[in-house]
Amino acid sequence: MNQTNYFLIKSNAVNRLNTVYMVSYFIGGSLGTWLASIAWQKAQWTGVCFVGTVFGVLALVAHLLFCKKVNKA
Repeated sequence: MNQTNYFLIKSNAVNRLNTVYMVSYFIGGSLGTWLASIAWQKAQWTGVCFVGTVFGVLALVAHLLFCKKVNKA
């Protein structure tokens, strides 16, 4: 579902959008892995769960801030 919205765009830039999406996805995964490995060294499972919780909260905040407002009829 992540890619569905921009594949619906009728544009010649779909390949570039896909590139930006995949690079961003890779950077996010790499950052999460790196932070989780540091957290494991410091606090083991507690630290890893904390990193996961922080990323989850950040994703929720971003969703709430940037999602399109749905007009209720």
